[in-house]
Amino acid sequence: MFHKEDLTHPQTVESAREILAGSILPIEDTESKTLYDAVGGILAEDVTAKVAQPPFQRSPLDGYALRGEDTKGASKKHPVRLRVIDHVMAGYVSGGNVTPGTAIRIMTGAPVPAGANAVLRQEDTDCGEETVEVYAELAPGSNIVPVGEDFQEGSLIARKGDVITSDLAGAIAAAGVSKIAVYRRPRVAVMTSGDELMDPGQPLLPGKIYNSNQTVLAGRLKEWKIVLSEVVSLKDEPESCAEQIRRAAKRSDLIITTGGVSVGQKDIMHDVWKILGAKRLFWRVGIKPGAPTLAFVFEDTLVIALSGNPFAALVNLELLAGPVLAKMAKDPRILPGKETAVVTRDFHGGGKVRRIVRAYVENGTVTLPLHKQLSGRLLAEEHTNCYADIPAELMDVPAGSQLTVWIPGRF
Repeated sequence: MFHKEDLTHPQTVESAREILAGSILPIEDTESKTLYDAVGGILAEDVTAKVAQPPFQRSPLDGYALRGEDTKGASKKHPVRLRVIDHVMAGYVSGGNVTPGTAIRIMTGAPVPAGANAVLRQEDTDCGEETVEVYAELAPGSNIVPVGEDFQEGSLIARKGDVITSDLAGAIAAAGVSKIAVYRRPRVAVMTSGDELMDPGQPLLPGKIYNSNQTVLAGRLKEWKIVLSEVVSLKDEPESCAEQIRRAAKRSDLIITTGGVSVGQKDIMHDVWKILGAKRLFWRVGIKPGAPTLAFVFEDTLVIALSGNPFAALVNLELLAGPVLAKMAKDPRILPGKETAVVTRDFHGGGKVRRIVRAYVENGTVTLPLHKQLSGRLLAEEHTNCYADIPAELMDVPAGSQLTVWIPGRF
């Protein structure tokens, strides 16, 4: 439980982030993955092309491979007739050789046959099979995709640290590479504490509530492509909670808990870190909601103990745990964006402490809620996409003023 000697001056969000960042290192472990499985990960090596793309001159359209010189003067009124000596589809190579007065019918993606120096689209012909009437003049070199138009053999396709998107994975596949090394994603344990919590789906007993924090936090971590090492509920018992953390630390890079961090008789996390012999980093952050946030390091594992209030837990997951995971994963997508926006309407609901509220930002303007928000509420009354950061001592925020807004990272 909380003891008076534990009281410390609260950290700012910025100083808390610095302390947390200083307690962890980026994950250097790598994994070899197929391109399908690697999408969404962070590349741990440079990738170079094993082949050129395309690896041969190819046709970009359906038509006829021919000599441009043979089309001179061709028109609808005065067609040029050529003998069709072969047909070639994508995936096959013609054995024919285009000579003066001949053509080879060709489909999109097929290699340009020897002797041809242009490809005429079939719309400019009569689509003949044995002979073809050509209705348009074509310069040599027209409609031929050169070898390596996309990239050459040995070209750098992707750099270490790149996010592997589906497009990039496709380019790597086209370069002839089937497996790549990616950084291992952080493993995170989510532990929600509180004797009042029950799993959704069970009949709700008197005095109990359903455990929404577990779903919110675990779900947000999955959106960040984080590996959940375990997701468990804890009882308000310091010894058993400490033992759960001790076990989880062996297979987790980070442990996130909720509940038990304020000043009540059941706020056990103050005892837990002492039982573990952990190093406390800080307790309390100067924001509302989420002020009673505790952080400590047990052996080599960072533990961030968040408030049990649902919105408070979500705010500090984004603002405090997010940067930690971004550093661990070498993945800037996890970081919340930060920008300044102009307030569109008056807001009454500030206070003596720096306040974070849901808001909606668009085109440099931010719309704050009409009503004061509660830290225990997850469902927003209005459509929101960011968190507005209201400085301490600012009781009212008039329209036209400027605020910092935090925009959750999106994948």
